[in-house]
Amino acid sequence: MSRLFKMNSFIAMKGNERFNEKTELGATPLMLAAKNNDLKSCLALVEKGQDPKTTTDLGASLLHFASVNKRHGLEIISHFLGQGLDLSEAKDVDGEEPVIYAIRAGDLNLARNILRLQNGETNLLLFFVARNDLEMVQFMHAIDPESIKQRDEKGNSALHLAAEFADLKMCEWIIKQGVDVKTLNALQMTALHCAVLNVNYGREIVRYLVVRLKLTVYAKNSLSETPLHLALSTGNFELAQQLLDFGVKVKRNKSLVKQRDSNGRNALHIAAECADLEMCKSLIEQGIDAKTLVRVRKSSALHYVGCNILFGKPLVAFFVGLGLDLNKMDKFLYTPLHVALINQNIEVAEEMVKYGADFRVKSGHFNLLHYSVIGNELKSVEFLHSKDPELVKELTLLGENALHLAAKHADREMCKFLCEEAGVNPFSSNEMNSNVLHLAAANEKHGVELVEYFATEKGVDVHQRNVLLETPLHHALDKENLAVAEALLRAGANINVELAQNSLLHFCATRKKLQSARFVLEKNKDMINAVGSDGMTALHVAAKSGHFDLCKFLVEQGIDINAEDAFNNTALTYVPFY
Repeated sequence: MSRLFKMNSFIAMKGNERFNEKTELGATPLMLAAKNNDLKSCLALVEKGQDPKTTTDLGASLLHFASVNKRHGLEIISHFLGQGLDLSEAKDVDGEEPVIYAIRAGDLNLARNILRLQNGETNLLLFFVARNDLEMVQFMHAIDPESIKQRDEKGNSALHLAAEFADLKMCEWIIKQGVDVKTLNALQMTALHCAVLNVNYGREIVRYLVVRLKLTVYAKNSLSETPLHLALSTGNFELAQQLLDFGVKVKRNKSLVKQRDSNGRNALHIAAECADLEMCKSLIEQGIDAKTLVRVRKSSALHYVGCNILFGKPLVAFFVGLGLDLNKMDKFLYTPLHVALINQNIEVAEEMVKYGADFRVKSGHFNLLHYSVIGNELKSVEFLHSKDPELVKELTLLGENALHLAAKHADREMCKFLCEEAGVNPFSSNEMNSNVLHLAAANEKHGVELVEYFATEKGVDVHQRNVLLETPLHHALDKENLAVAEALLRAGANINVELAQNSLLHFCATRKKLQSARFVLEKNKDMINAVGSDGMTALHVAAKSGHFDLCKFLVEQGIDINAEDAFNNTALTYVPFY
């Protein structure tokens, strides 16, 4: 059976009608351009206001449509990944990712390249093993039987991945294809080590590997951990008990309970993080001092209670009753309440406040609300605001308010809450006279949506200059956050804005930002020979800074290498010689 016949059989088997429906219904002009045209066509539509983040009613994204474009798909996907889109989050209503669309379209090379962009791997069979998609695994095996023998970058075989992420049916099929049951990965882990990490199907896989295939339960990985060690350290107590039921022997040694792990934690610290009250009581009865601190962090058991979402609430009163201080800071200036809020463990945070935790405590530059904003922990911010509405009004030592911090670190929902619920002024500036758009330029993950929120919905000035006379667009180019730069231009920013008589291309050369220089010239090719202060071109500036790649790029774009500045010097005059 030929490879082409297998491919066509698969596509027919999976149903062309549904696939065609998902790549046609509700498609925007930008999606159709991604499907049928080139990157230039897509960028032209973005310039006209088309949103790359839009999805159809069937959940198909621009990335899905580009995945069926055999000629230009990879270029389009690569570009928009740099603009904030994410392959790992792109799933349609059937749970299908762009890589599957490429396979459906009959382009395995494109599918492999998409996978490489997504996670650095190119083995499609291993990818579908980890997705527990046996039908796709069998199809990929029919196309390329050798791929089942390959390993990922961590040395995992198909069986390792199946044991950790898939079900028993997948494991059995892989073993039937000849994969060695006793194979080890780069960390010297067996399939049994991986199986105890499998929350959904681990129990049946562990039974199969131990009872049917007789894998040893005492094998140690490169950290000298057996499967039982891993089950306990990851909190998978059901599988730990299963291993004990299968006869795993544990050496009885009362001194073990007081030993510490590689992070300096004893058993009580670990129990405070993931176990219940009875476990903590039992450990104390066996002689562990409740007030013992972790060696490096100097954190107490109460700090770890902050991480314990399932069992933490009653542990607060328990450890406070034993004399632990809720307001004691660790080496990193975190109190237990800090830890609870970082984990958005609101039930435990409420209990800590009830027993005396200070929610107005400051650590370094920030109060607790500031920390929660920086971590983009909206539930914690809402909790603190309900306790004290004045917290949101406090400034950091650098003169920034909560919204300034949110613009740099958080998402639209956080900023919306601070503006519309907590009453923070979106037009406020920090001590550098930078507004929220300047600050959002540093926000790689959420910057685009923040520009749309602040500039479009709130009317924040995209042209405002700070004390250095820089606009938000200057900041975005300095950070090489080109997705934000694009969003600022859509919001009305001026690509021809000048700073001290210098163009944005001069600015990029001064800051040694090659990718930003490319972006600027894509928007305005006429800027290539712009003359700035002292009669210098961008090539003069790049030469002074010794940035060879930028000089090379500017020359390739046609800049005049013989242009002289106000001092009659060409760019070559400024090239540093070492």
